[in-house]
Amino acid sequence: MEAGSIQFLVVAITLPILALVLFLPHAGGAGRLMLLAASGAIPTATLLAPPSLRFVHC
Repeated sequence: MEAGSIQFLVVAITLPILALVLFLPHAGGAGRLMLLAASGAIPTATLLAPPSLRFVHC
């Protein structure tokens, strides 16, 4: 892996977590879900999850 791609991965993972830490305590129920989706935490979590957990239907 090149240094640039590693730096991109660190930023791509850190920014959504930082956004969640800063804004989640102030958001209501539906707002939290929208914030999770907008920050990229949900797509990131689905990409990082093992394949057996990716397609679980609630």
